[in-house]
Amino acid sequence: MADLARVLDAAVDERPLLEHPFYQAWSEGKLTAEDLAFYSTQYWRQVEAFPGYLEALVDRLPNGDARGIVADNLSDELDGDHAGLWKAFAAALGVGHGALESSAPEPETRSCVDAFSDGTLDSTIPFALGMLYATNPKHRPCPEPRSAGFVSTMGSTAQALPTS
Repeated sequence: MADLARVLDAAVDERPLLEHPFYQAWSEGKLTAEDLAFYSTQYWRQVEAFPGYLEALVDRLPNGDARGIVADNLSDELDGDHAGLWKAFAAALGVGHGALESSAPEPETRSCVDAFSDGTLDSTIPFALGMLYATNPKHRPCPEPRSAGFVSTMGSTAQALPTS
């Protein structure tokens, strides 16, 4: 299992999230509050769908370690209220709950959600596990919420954001 984790880590490390131009601009304070508000509405679609991906996969897994890990991840998603944390982020950007829920996904957003849904429902179990492994928080760090770039974009609302 440790060898597999090393292989997956190496594959994920080839495309560091924080090196994507969007996250670079965010970290450097080049995004506007409007940019981040739009981002909050688009990424919301992934946040709201993520428990469903985990549910679909846990239902396909035989009893054992993998099923337990995915079930624990699902429990963390729900009990940790990740959706609520995202809603607080969006609200700090001026996006109300109704606006977040009713925002129309861009084609790229819909494609991403569909790919994850298909990946957890229809792809092989190793593929689905690898796909979800890459979404682990250690692989998707966000710009430091109190960084100069983040604070310059968010202003005083940065201090109001939840930290966990």
